[in-house]
Parts: sequence; C-alpha cells; structure tokens
Amino acid sequence: MVTAFDSCAAPIIRLGSFVIAKGETIKSNRTGQPGVRLLNDVSSDNLRHFQVGKGEAVITATDPSGNVGTALCR
Repeated sequence: MVTAFDSCAAPIIRLGSFVIAKGETIKSNRTGQPGVRLLNDVSSDNLRHFQVGKGEAVITATDPSGNVGTALCR
C-alpha cells in the first residue's frame, strides 16, 4: 500500500510518470526493458500491476513546495 503525508498538503505520489492514489495497492514486476509500464488499471484482486525496468521501481512523493522523497520498491 502506498502512503505519503506532509504537514501542509498531500503530496503527489508517482511510480515513473504514473500518479498513485493515497492508499492504493500496486504490484511491480521487473522486466528486462527500461521504463515503467502499466499492465492494467485495477485487477480482480484490487491491484494496479506495473512492469518496471531494473532499478526503476522508485516511488516519489512531491509536496506543493517541490520537496521530493523517494522509496525503492522491492
């Protein structure tokens, strides 16, 4: 589950160029191709599935002031 917070306003959460909703559950599978690709919006198990290139499974949270935090998905 993806969660981020800021004392001023909710940050924007992304995996690659895709915006992730607060509390959304995602699954990423590593692939030999670079980039982040959405496989499906929401599956029957309530997950959004992505394929990601090696080292690109990084979630970023950006607050309205432009501060950025990152987390590597495993």
